[in-house]
Amino acid sequence: MLEARFGSGAEARRLAANSGEEWVVAAVERSLLRGGSTGDGPRREASRLLGSAPRELRSVLSEYAVLLRALDGDTTVSAIDSLARSARSLVVRRELRPSAARAWLATADTAAALPLIERLARSGRDDAAAWSELWVRVALGSGGSVVEAAREFCGRHPGESALEILGLPALRAALEKGERRMLEVESLAALGRLDEAIALCGEALGGPDADADADIELRMRRAELLISSGAVEAGRAAWRELDRRPRVGERAVLAIARSHKAKGDIESAVGAYLELAERFPRWRARGLWAAAWLEEQRGDRAAAITLLERMIEGGAGGGLLSEALLHRALLRLELGDDGAARRDARRLAERGATAVLRDAGTYWAWVAEGRADRLPDLPPASAYLELLRPSARSESGPFELKRVEALRDSLLATTLTGAAEMRVGLREVLDRTLALASLGFDRWARRELLAVERMHPRDGAEALAVAKSALELGALDIAARIVRPRLEGRGWAPGDLEWDLLLHPLVYLPLVEKALGPGADPLLGCAIIEAESAGNRTARSPAGAVGLMQLLPSTAAAIVAKGRAEGEERIPADLTHPATNIRLGCAHLAELLRRYEGREERALAAYNAGAAAVDLWEARTPGRDAAHFTDGAEYAETRAYIKRVLSTRAAMARVIGSFGEEEGARIRVRK
Repeated sequence: MLEARFGSGAEARRLAANSGEEWVVAAVERSLLRGGSTGDGPRREASRLLGSAPRELRSVLSEYAVLLRALDGDTTVSAIDSLARSARSLVVRRELRPSAARAWLATADTAAALPLIERLARSGRDDAAAWSELWVRVALGSGGSVVEAAREFCGRHPGESALEILGLPALRAALEKGERRMLEVESLAALGRLDEAIALCGEALGGPDADADADIELRMRRAELLISSGAVEAGRAAWRELDRRPRVGERAVLAIARSHKAKGDIESAVGAYLELAERFPRWRARGLWAAAWLEEQRGDRAAAITLLERMIEGGAGGGLLSEALLHRALLRLELGDDGAARRDARRLAERGATAVLRDAGTYWAWVAEGRADRLPDLPPASAYLELLRPSARSESGPFELKRVEALRDSLLATTLTGAAEMRVGLREVLDRTLALASLGFDRWARRELLAVERMHPRDGAEALAVAKSALELGALDIAARIVRPRLEGRGWAPGDLEWDLLLHPLVYLPLVEKALGPGADPLLGCAIIEAESAGNRTARSPAGAVGLMQLLPSTAAAIVAKGRAEGEERIPADLTHPATNIRLGCAHLAELLRRYEGREERALAAYNAGAAAVDLWEARTPGRDAAHFTDGAEYAETRAYIKRVLSTRAAMARVIGSFGEEEGARIRVRK
């Protein structure tokens, strides 16, 4: 059988060794498709697979054998669908769903295929976009009315905005308005049939019963579709025609400006934005802002400064005035006009719309005056929190980035590199550290925290505050270095809740709890950390296992490849990073707990000795209780490991339980 499927037994064994459960998926799918759609074929094939499979895969294959025996008389397609829905292994279900969807489509049973396709479209898979497109084509393009297909889909998912999830907000908007012709246009556009959608817009225009508002909507949509289809000049002409109609001109000029910008015609785009600023009061400041950004983008800083000057003198509001002053000061500094830059910065320091902008003005005024070596002591903490405020000025993205960089530079001038001279208080520095981290400036936040550590806070309350900040930042190694000497020395009594939470391995409880997810005991993960590395993030075993949970790089690669660890899409470069190591290690632990149906002693044995060894022990003596399994493990190291982890977990549970029910609950849900 193996030779018939894979060419040779050696090839089959190679595939099994390299592919793991994916090999099972491929083999079973082949057995179903080639072994016959009914009768004994699939069952015989599954039995052969079970006998020929590598030992570590037999437990997975035995599941297939049970399922196949229950499928007596079902069709091949139904068998694949059943396996895709009910297999115990998440990998198997995930890999078989596409096969089931394609199988139903091959039989023209779209009713059975659509739920599977919809699930694949929402799954977060790499090919989810392709499945979304397939859903649209099947639901809206396979017989029947596209209107009714869209209406039925939205009706089944009223609270989820399903068409937005599938990337079709215009289609949903048309459906909600109840405009049948516009819905048909959007359905064709969703299917990529832009020429047909444009033609349908043209057919619907100017009919005897046409509603004026609906007619304008169709004309605007036709202009947009023309530009999207590549007929840019025709689209602009359509927008120019609409420009003469009331209430449409602003949208028309903006669409023309954006089309020029998308094509790289900066001069025409600047002209369109200036027209927008001159004709429509609501766009006066924002049109000048967008035009200035475009001028800077093509390297004409002088022109950008002139436009910003018009913006400032034209009475731009508080926030926009502050932004214009900041950027004009920066541009003038780049051109070497320090005197003018200093005047803009001083004006910003006096009249800035927010504290952070006024602080930035103070900083850049000092820079323009040549006093960058003696920077002012600016208020640090609250400023960072405003750096990345979302802006409604979508026409000026690069200016937004430049603004963030400028404000960051001004405020980072007061980092702890000069803390001693500036006499910055500890609390102030900790606030700044966490604010930096919240904005994604992790490197700078860590630098601040390391400087705090070098200050050697002697007071117990200060040390506790530093350790807590390190935990919130995810710098668990720094927290441990600050806390552990105090826990082991004077000034700490067991039972002090705040300090006990910083004990290894409880220091890692929030990360472990998040990584394991619901249903698993996070204290088990903490106990594994203590047993594996005693909390040493740089620990490395002779076999090459690294980090807190002693992960082998090959294990980490398999976890990432299977999509088990949330937030990990590729193998991390640094497996010793605590958060990364815990995410991957807990994903591995969670997989083992699922594999052994929550039996912790089996999962721990597999974590220590490997799943293949545990499956072998189970096959020899199945059905043992936890105590007999532990005592019967063939490796002395594994027997000791299971007992050590479980006893450590029990000790940690006693520590948490000693605080009473209310405090213990707070610890267990702490984020």
